[in-house]
Amino acid sequence: MKTKLNLLPVDLGPFNCRPAYVAELDDERIHANHVVMPWEFNPHNVGLFVIGHEFGPLCAVWGSEHKILDIACDLGEMDCFAIPPDDYAAMDESEQDDCATLGNASEPFNLDHCWIQRVRLDESLDCRLLCGFAESRADNATTLCR
Repeated sequence: MKTKLNLLPVDLGPFNCRPAYVAELDDERIHANHVVMPWEFNPHNVGLFVIGHEFGPLCAVWGSEHKILDIACDLGEMDCFAIPPDDYAAMDESEQDDCATLGNASEPFNLDHCWIQRVRLDESLDCRLLCGFAESRADNATTLCR
């Protein structure tokens, strides 16, 4: 089953902005790894983020904005950005510095076409989605239950 996620706009200047839009993902690609409901205490600003590339959204993952790519890597969702070990070894030092190392294994990734956008979670508008996450959390599921 597919779920629609309402993404918040990103405006970080003229060259780094994305409008608000609706991303549609399979429920298996929406992870329930650290669900925090909007009304719960949230000191680390954990939220649901959609990660994608130039062809569209890949997955949705819960976490803090500065750790979201590491979490997605550990969940196995970043394989399309991975740099094979042989290619990484063949790069010179300056090219290796342009690569990001992510996850617990510090694997190299090329994030040139990667984007991240936060999902809007409003109790009055996204009730069905929040109920799915509450069910996932109660069932100890790894992805969104429907």
